[in-house]
Amino acid sequence: MIISRGNDPIAKLSRVRKDSDLTALIEEVRAPRARAKPVTTEEILAWKHEGHRF
Repeated sequence: MIISRGNDPIAKLSRVRKDSDLTALIEEVRAPRARAKPVTTEEILAWKHEGHRF
């Protein structure tokens, strides 16, 4: 549903996500992270300094 003032749309109403939709979205985001191998502190520091000139 679009709310308008005259001929100009000023707001759009949409449904509120249900908890099940939000839960599915969170699982979809977390799934690739669960499959990734753990990262060491040394690797993180190497990535942080990658491309720096020392």
